[in-house]
Amino acid sequence: MKFYNKVCKIDKILEGEVNEQTLMKLNVFLKSTSLQNYFWYSLLRKPEWFSLLNEEGYFEILNQKSSNDELYITQSLVSEYLLNVAHIYPAKVIKIIKNTETDNERIIWNFVRIGLSIRPKYTAKMIRLVKKWANNLRGNSTLFDSLIIKWVKYLSSEGHNDSAFNLVKILITPKIQKPSGKRNEEVEKVLGKERPIAVTLIDYYYLNELLFKGFNVLIENNPFRFSELLQKSLEKAIKIEYSYIKKNIDLSYMWRPAVEDHQQNQSQYDLKTTIFNVLRAAMELVIRQDKEFGLGIIKNYLKHKYSIFRRLAIHLMRLNYDSYSYFVNEFIKNKKHLNDINISHEYYILLRDIFPNIDPRERNDIIESIKRIKNYDPGVKPEDQKKQIKYNHLERLHFLEEYLEGDYKKYYDDLKLEFQGEKIRDTVVWSESYIGEKSPLTLEEIEAMDIKELWDYLKSFKKNSHSYDEPSPEGLARNFAAAVKRNPEKYLNHDLSTLVELKPNYSYWLLNNITEMFKENYLELKGYIPNLLDFISKIIKNNNISIDFIDNMGINFSGVKKRGLDFIQALIKNHQKEFELNHKDKIWEIIYYLNYNSHDVNEYKSQLDPFTYAINSVKGSALIAVIDYALWYAYQTKDNHTEKNPNRLQGEERVIKLLEDKLINKNLNKSLAIHSIFGIYFANLSYLNFTWVKEHIKNIFNKDNFEYWEVAWSGYVSSTRFYSDLYKVLTPEFHRAIQYLQKGIKINSLGLGRTPEDALSEHLIIANINGLDDINNEKSLLRKFAYVEDNPASIHAVQFIANLARDEKIFFDIPGIKRKSFWDKAKKFWKIRIEVVKPLIKKKKVDNLKDKYDQEFSRYISWLDDLPETVKLKELESLLIGTLKINGKGLQVPNLIKFLYKHSQEYPIIAIGLLDKTMQTKAPLYFYQGKEKEIELILETAIRSNNLKGKRLAEKIANKFGEQGNYYFKELWLKYFSKNNQ
Repeated sequence: MKFYNKVCKIDKILEGEVNEQTLMKLNVFLKSTSLQNYFWYSLLRKPEWFSLLNEEGYFEILNQKSSNDELYITQSLVSEYLLNVAHIYPAKVIKIIKNTETDNERIIWNFVRIGLSIRPKYTAKMIRLVKKWANNLRGNSTLFDSLIIKWVKYLSSEGHNDSAFNLVKILITPKIQKPSGKRNEEVEKVLGKERPIAVTLIDYYYLNELLFKGFNVLIENNPFRFSELLQKSLEKAIKIEYSYIKKNIDLSYMWRPAVEDHQQNQSQYDLKTTIFNVLRAAMELVIRQDKEFGLGIIKNYLKHKYSIFRRLAIHLMRLNYDSYSYFVNEFIKNKKHLNDINISHEYYILLRDIFPNIDPRERNDIIESIKRIKNYDPGVKPEDQKKQIKYNHLERLHFLEEYLEGDYKKYYDDLKLEFQGEKIRDTVVWSESYIGEKSPLTLEEIEAMDIKELWDYLKSFKKNSHSYDEPSPEGLARNFAAAVKRNPEKYLNHDLSTLVELKPNYSYWLLNNITEMFKENYLELKGYIPNLLDFISKIIKNNNISIDFIDNMGINFSGVKKRGLDFIQALIKNHQKEFELNHKDKIWEIIYYLNYNSHDVNEYKSQLDPFTYAINSVKGSALIAVIDYALWYAYQTKDNHTEKNPNRLQGEERVIKLLEDKLINKNLNKSLAIHSIFGIYFANLSYLNFTWVKEHIKNIFNKDNFEYWEVAWSGYVSSTRFYSDLYKVLTPEFHRAIQYLQKGIKINSLGLGRTPEDALSEHLIIANINGLDDINNEKSLLRKFAYVEDNPASIHAVQFIANLARDEKIFFDIPGIKRKSFWDKAKKFWKIRIEVVKPLIKKKKVDNLKDKYDQEFSRYISWLDDLPETVKLKELESLLIGTLKINGKGLQVPNLIKFLYKHSQEYPIIAIGLLDKTMQTKAPLYFYQGKEKEIELILETAIRSNNLKGKRLAEKIANKFGEQGNYYFKELWLKYFSKNNQ
């Protein structure tokens, strides 16, 4: 009996009386999960069945572990039924909830919703279950978290304050998150052992929602109880994270630099911080409401074992000084507080705010006590200890700066002068973003110097220590380069040779900045070019620099050479039109020298791929500069060339000679990085001298040396767009690439954004579009590519065609550019791929490639949106059937349904047959959601066709959806297939 036949029986029985006999009749049909689901779905609006179902134990199904999707859905429907009847039978429903052990999040979510649907007095009875629910959730708890915090307001609104506070206690009490595993030894040396942390029961976002948005309700109900809950939660969090430290030290000055809002308080997902922020706000309010109670809180906090509470007490004293002035004045008489690192920040801002109100003798006593403090690192030299003591005085007196007079002010001013430029911190721990090394001179001070003064200063300046924030040549170099950029005329007209004698930082940043300047304002700066070329010509010859001469930042003269090349390339690439050939010999001299006189790190020890290494090395960049130079020359002499493929380097034979030397003389030029450049720039070289390139293809794509062939091929195919002329001359290399693909040999990528295999597929497809290859021909390269079983680029190829079909309309004839539709060739590719993959799937030889083939064959379906109207469903029937057999996950099903709907009137039986095939895939039910109207038309059109097969499939599909829990097609089934209507 079909699903809806049984459903009709269930509907008929449910119309009868609610009694045991009726239930027994129903049980006959409730042996399958799909009918159980329908039964509970039908009951959602029938609360009268609750008592009988409860007596017969039907709700015990909620206790079963939802180990499969079918049971999960059934349990969800059962719990939703309880949600619908809870307001009528609250006590009985709560009893069921208490007896339910489940990890099904849908059940738990519905239980929480029940708590919001019944009267608060019943909700209160469920409080003790909340922690168990939160811990039992297997999946995302966001819905649970967002609902459970609503309970607090719901309970409070009806006066169930005890229950509300008990729930808050559960939600904010920390639990322990143990370390996930042992740290790497090197990491442990720096960070220490990984320790447990305190985490919240609910997501931090909802914890904040609860504590801050529900703050007023909780405070109004019982401010003291609320603050006590927060205190205990914070204490437990600290104990979890800092119990390994003796003497109750909580290191609060590290995780909370300031009690008040402060830029040093790093915003983070941290339970201690979240709880503390609310506790502080609560206590500020409590103390304003009850000063006597507040004083008791302050006294208790000052005796607390954890410093964060002592600091909070001092914060509250400062804000309420008028109320507690006598107590505060007595408190500050204890001079030990002046040197207590645990409360330092709060104590000193308390002194700052109340200093005018303190007796003058007491003020002087405080300052004298500060001057007697001697904090220093015993491990440093005596002279450094003295500096540390004085700097410590400066930081502390800084809080009281505006009140210092006489000798005290002079002492403070002398300290400020001595430590000029140092940051004065007002918290014990200070963090800031690193913004680069410091300069001993400001930009303005550099600009005020004449050239001789500046050169002398650059020569004499040295870094005094290895401290990261010590003024350094790097910082000075950056400011010097900034001064040049601001006023180039002052500096660039002078002889720059002095910089050759100095650390490389100065030349590096000078060249870096002028390169940027020339990119933007070439015409204004072109007069400085001769001087700069002379300078670069000198500085690139500065070799064999000792390691001591290299700055801490790692800049050396190789970096300077690279910046020199950047400047050259800025001239010949960015300003090809304006920059004439006047300086070509000087530029060639620089480029040539760097091609043969650079000492880069051994590329074989590098982790970089060859081309990435090339563009980051001097020699690689120098060879690229040769090609840029050649292109510049060709542009400047373009009027001399008239033939189709001229030698654009006529008159610049030195370029060809250098290229041939680098390409052919492998005894001196073994570098793969250098060789990769010939592949990357193959199209440029062809433009410069096509005849030369054809003569040297065998050297560039060296079939006898796989490594050289690989880097040249990977570079060419991945970086170059399709050129018909180049495709013709490189056809043997395309053959070779496909042979490697057939053998499963992977070609290494050069970091160009796509793999060589993906790029190969694009070239072959465009060759077919342009008529240079034809997949219908037995010798076709794209055909051979399509026949590769485990093809790493097949997914990319299908998606590439889809993108072209959408953006370039390649499935249409375009007479204007004499382009024929690519559809027949694309269809052949699709057909071949089915022919290759289908038997593999059938023999289960490709379990490890199943997901890959699902991805590939789902993408063929994406072609359907961009087909011309002339392509009919009948033409695609066999392709789509084959695709659905391979596309086991049913990906892209919504797009296929859209296409079937479009063609169902003309081909109703084919459409419903293919819809039936989609139902045989593993496509989840939600793939069909939103497509019910299109499916309904496909079904109805097939039914009305008077074709027996079509009608049979329509009934089968309607029943199939019903079995899966989608009852949208019930009315259609009743209309066409119910015996009462036939």
